[in-house]
Amino acid sequence: MFESYITRYPRGIYADLARLKIESIKRQAEAESLRKAQASAAAPNPVPERAATKRDEEITVAALTPDETPAGDIPSPITPLSAEELATALQTELNRVGCSVGRVDGDWGNKSRRALRTYGREAGIDLASLDPDPSILDQLKKSTGRVCPLTCGRNQELKNGRCVATRKPEPSGNGSKPSTKSKTADSCPKNPTIYGNKIIGRVPGVGRQTLTHPCGRKLACKGSKASWILSCNWI
Repeated sequence: MFESYITRYPRGIYADLARLKIESIKRQAEAESLRKAQASAAAPNPVPERAATKRDEEITVAALTPDETPAGDIPSPITPLSAEELATALQTELNRVGCSVGRVDGDWGNKSRRALRTYGREAGIDLASLDPDPSILDQLKKSTGRVCPLTCGRNQELKNGRCVATRKPEPSGNGSKPSTKSKTADSCPKNPTIYGNKIIGRVPGVGRQTLTHPCGRKLACKGSKASWILSCNWI
C-alpha cells in the first residue's frame, strides 16, 4: 500500500512517512525471519506423527469455539514508531492542518514546536509538552480542514483564502514633474546647422565654435572657407 502511494504521489505530503514505514516493515520482517530461524535451529527434532484422518479434522473443527482462531491467524503486534518516524508524522499532519513546519524532515526543532503550540492554541487543546507524542498525533489525525489561520508575508494580503502580492499605488499625475532632460530633448531641433548659421552668420574661416541652444543642448559649428556656411552638430 505504501509503495503504491509513493509510485502515484512521489512528492505527496505523506511520501516521506510512507518510505519510513516501508523501511520499518522490512526491518520487522527481517527480525521475525531471524527469530524463526533461530527457534527452528534450537528446537528438537519433531517426532513423526501419523497422517491426520478425516475424522481427526472433524474433531478439531468441532472443538473450536466461534471466538477461537488458529494461532497463525493472530495478528502480530504493531511496532511503535521510532522518534524520527513520529516527528515526521507530526510534521506532516501539522502542515496538513495549516500549521506550517516548513520542510518535513523528521528533525523536531523550534519551528516544529512553534507550529504545535499554534495548533494547540487554535484547537483549544492544553498541551502538556511540545515534544513529539503519539497521543498528539492521534489528535491531529482527527482534525479536519485548516486549523491554524493563514498568515501572509510582507507585501502580501489575504484574498479568497490565498496570499497574494499587494499592488503598489500608482503615482498620481498631480505631484509629478516631468524630467528636464526629457523635456529639453523633445524641444531641440533636429538640424542644429540652421541655428548655428543664424547665430554666427557667414564668417569666412570662423573655425570651430561651441554654442548652447535654448533647449539646453550644446552644438559645435565649423566654418567652410569655400562657401562661408557653417556645419553644426550636436555634442
